[in-house]
Amino acid sequence: MLLAERAPADADILVLGAGGGPELKAFTEMQPGWRLYGVDASAEMLDLARWLRHFFHIP
Repeated sequence: MLLAERAPADADILVLGAGGGPELKAFTEMQPGWRLYGVDASAEMLDLARWLRHFFHIP
């Protein structure tokens, strides 16, 4: 993945159009040192992402 090749291990990553957060979960598992920020225009998708974060115990 190009992002993993370019971003340092302690990077701040902004994901535009994060939806329900599947990319955020994958990035968290791939690079636990990254600080991830998800943005989405849909309040429902952001609610889903928050729920999934809680469900999977993602900090």
